[in-house]
Amino acid sequence: MVPPRSGSAMGMRSRGPVELNVNLAKSYEIRGPKSPMPRSPLRDVTHEDRTSRASYEDRLDSAIHVLRTEANALMALTQLYSSERVCRDGFYRSIEVLTRHRDHRGKVVFIGVGKSGWIAKKLTATFSSLGLPAVFLHPTEALHGDLGIIGEYDTLIMITFSGKTPELMLLLPHLNKKCPLILLTSPTSMETCEIAKQRPDLILLPAPIPESEKETFGVSAPTTSTTMAIAVGDALAYVASKEMYQSVSSVFAKNHPGGAIGQAFKTK
Repeated sequence: MVPPRSGSAMGMRSRGPVELNVNLAKSYEIRGPKSPMPRSPLRDVTHEDRTSRASYEDRLDSAIHVLRTEANALMALTQLYSSERVCRDGFYRSIEVLTRHRDHRGKVVFIGVGKSGWIAKKLTATFSSLGLPAVFLHPTEALHGDLGIIGEYDTLIMITFSGKTPELMLLLPHLNKKCPLILLTSPTSMETCEIAKQRPDLILLPAPIPESEKETFGVSAPTTSTTMAIAVGDALAYVASKEMYQSVSSVFAKNHPGGAIGQAFKTK
């Protein structure tokens, strides 16, 4: 495997802020026609009909706005990982540490709180199903005894959109510095990320969004940002599993005997 020109050593430090000159909001635009109204028998149009139609269109327009926003953000994120060194180096180094134990020693420990905690739980399940043993660690519970779940061969992945979640900042000094730490977050440079400032040896894995959810939807509810984090996490899981095993499909089939997916493997 040929490393990137910028180097891939685990101890590599950031050489300064990285300016991303990608216009995320306008890099790609997903368009599509509005959904048609369902056909109904011919009759006079009433006030109730007009109100119903407006409600129908408003609902669908709002839904399409959300879908288009998240699709455009994913396209912009794809462009970043196709061209920007900070993203490419971060991903390359993340795979290096996730696959460093070819004898399958160690596990992945996902850490997050709030919506990021639920993303961490989802990725814990995804990694485990692909033959990459993983567990979830709540940062508050970690400070009350659960730190013992971390072993010397483990890899830690913190998830935080802001890069400065208080619960994670409190936990940071107590983590084993021998365990590589990957930070999945929105800041795109070490200098603009509070957690990275406290732990300069971590691996930065950016997952920014073109504009804040407050600007896009009028509310700061995690939506586009959580989609970006899941997408990057899924990419990590697939690539790491692909490098650890000859057949990702066989590993997944072994770990997923139940449900429709398991049944599909049995009938092959």
